Amino acid sequence: MRLWLPRPSTAQPCGVQGLNAATALHIPPWLNRRNCQFLPMKRNEARCWDGTASWHCMAVILGMSGVALWPSRCVGELVLDGSIRTLIGLFTSSLADVQMQAGRCLHELSHSSDPDVAEACLPVTSYLLTYLSGPSIEFTELCLYTLGNLVVESEAVRKRLLPQGIIPVLASCIQSPHEAVLEGLGYVLSQLLQAKEAPTEIIPLVLASALPQHMLRLVCSGLKAGIGAAVEFAWCLHYIICSQTANTALLSLGALPALTSVVLDLASEPPPDGAEGLELLVCPVLRCLSNLLAEDTGCEMQVQDERLLIALFLILHSFLQQHPFIAQECLWLLNNLTGECPAEPELLPGPASVAGSLVLTVMCNIAVKGPLFCQRLHQHLVLPLLLPTLTLTDPEAVGQCLELLHLLFLHCPEVRAWNPARDGDDDLNTVIVLLPTILSTQTCA
Repeated sequence: MRLWLPRPSTAQPCGVQGLNAATALHIPPWLNRRNCQFLPMKRNEARCWDGTASWHCMAVILGMSGVALWPSRCVGELVLDGSIRTLIGLFTSSLADVQMQAGRCLHELSHSSDPDVAEACLPVTSYLLTYLSGPSIEFTELCLYTLGNLVVESEAVRKRLLPQGIIPVLASCIQSPHEAVLEGLGYVLSQLLQAKEAPTEIIPLVLASALPQHMLRLVCSGLKAGIGAAVEFAWCLHYIICSQTANTALLSLGALPALTSVVLDLASEPPPDGAEGLELLVCPVLRCLSNLLAEDTGCEMQVQDERLLIALFLILHSFLQQHPFIAQECLWLLNNLTGECPAEPELLPGPASVAGSLVLTVMCNIAVKGPLFCQRLHQHLVLPLLLPTLTLTDPEAVGQCLELLHLLFLHCPEVRAWNPARDGDDDLNTVIVLLPTILSTQTCA
């Protein structure tokens, strides 16, 4: 499950900028915002764009600005009296100012949870898609966030957008060099991929496009380009992976090494004090890796790189104090990293490694969760790996090893019944002989 984080829209709030007080007073008689009642505008009034009528239309927009804060009853009246149809007419204006202000009002309307409002906005979807190829970055961004909000609230909107070609349009738009456009596009795509019909109707279209390659590219370049877009597309990849319908395709595109490189980059460039935003990228990237490693694809598809394990510890060190939820994500990835592959002991640094005590600390954190986790550790032959550690001179590593052994003996009956002679391992007998010395050393330490 995703850790839901607030997504503040970067779109400007509704309002008429540069409208002087004298003009703002010319509110037409059919507009009564105080009572939230709108009388239908005559067709010739909606299509007249010169002189006084132009400001007449701007007054309509002024009256509807701030609609996101209105009571739901008032918003519902907009649907009944045709005001949204009027607003859509203004949105198709050839006047840039009128079009922008109408777009901002539509964006505020898109925040409504009333399904009737979303369905009333159905006629505007084709215009929103068309305007994504326009020259104005601000207007393109506004259209993207409006689309994303409408997609969340209405299955009818999603079903309208798919045949209108939203996926090919997004695949073209994702090549934009502008960070704001890419972040807005990621928001739209993430909302589409969370839809209940996404595994059968949306994800196949996404995979058939160039979107996955570009998503991986943008996630990998997030530290150098724009963190906002990288976060959005990392969540998009997470939703695709969680659908369990496209992991083979993502693996064939090199998703595993690409995401691993992102983790290594995050570990090699720890955030400076006060830096914000990187933790938002760490979370979905770790989840993507965890779920990909959980796939039954054979050991040849697994990550055989000790650097990834060390990177997890460095990330924990950098983020844990201010963002404790990162610990759960790292442990989840560690569990899957060493889960089913027979070569898993090779991923763990040896006792002499600088990360040895950190590995033992993480294992203790896993074992303390109870019998199920201890049995899992025992099944993967962790006990023979621990015994040589007890003979080391590093008191911290030995202390962690003793703590882990205590947890294993406490929670796992199989460990208590383990016979080293029967299992072909005489190390435990040696440890029993050395145990008084070990304990005295620990006491002195």
